[in-house]
Amino acid sequence: MALKKLLGTRMDNQYFRPPPIKIKIIEIMDSPRVITWDFSQTNVRLAVTKNNKVAVITDGTTCKKITIFEQFGNKIKSGTSNFMRGHRLRGRQPPYFLNITGSTSFFQTSDMNITEDVCQEAEAQLHPRSHDTPLSECCTRQGLFTTEGQVVEVSKVIKVAKEKDFIPLKKITLQQVTVSAKVGSTNGGED
Repeated sequence: MALKKLLGTRMDNQYFRPPPIKIKIIEIMDSPRVITWDFSQTNVRLAVTKNNKVAVITDGTTCKKITIFEQFGNKIKSGTSNFMRGHRLRGRQPPYFLNITGSTSFFQTSDMNITEDVCQEAEAQLHPRSHDTPLSECCTRQGLFTTEGQVVEVSKVIKVAKEKDFIPLKKITLQQVTVSAKVGSTNGGED
């Protein structure tokens, strides 16, 4: 309940410092992030990556997914209960996001028992379900989805500007019975 109240209550001012909170780190997963791509004449490769971690924490009733950046990844371990102090909140209005910084401290404490429902919610946040979607509906669908079909056409990798960086894009045309759809892929030319 403390986590839900902390993230859902409006801050008094921009200098608000959240109180220490007791949490349990349910699960941690590596989440590499591509920073830059290397575009050569023949193919595209990863140039620089960061090895961030994604963790699901709970206060016993509410689960929240957080990102732990590469430089702070050694501060926590999966399955441990901790008092977390020095964290910040990000966002302009509730619900806020927890921000783990260099000044965030984790102090191991007595074990927190959690229910199976909380574990299932944590698993759903860490590994969201991908819904089966017919090709005719994929253009209107948001979020993760899965579709299948026969590959009709695959374009060569093109360089697309995204903000100040470039990312690779490959267009794939799928056909399912009589419906066709184009899908973009940013896997760097690797199938």
